[in-house]
Amino acid sequence: MNDRTIALVRAIRGPLVLIALGVLFAIDHFGPYPFERTWPALIILIGIWKLVEYAVLRSPTSDGQIPGRM
Repeated sequence: MNDRTIALVRAIRGPLVLIALGVLFAIDHFGPYPFERTWPALIILIGIWKLVEYAVLRSPTSDGQIPGRM
């Protein structure tokens, strides 16, 4: 895994949370569910993203080394 992939994984987190927040507010405004019932989806989304980020950043490189370890 190269530095560009790692940077991409880290850079997507903020926009993904903002998109999810916008979708939840749209559901609140146009749909049957109020924001008070849908906000836990943000916590779930952030948790899933952190698991994916951890898995991607901790996967061994082609030479068998784990990124960030000597």
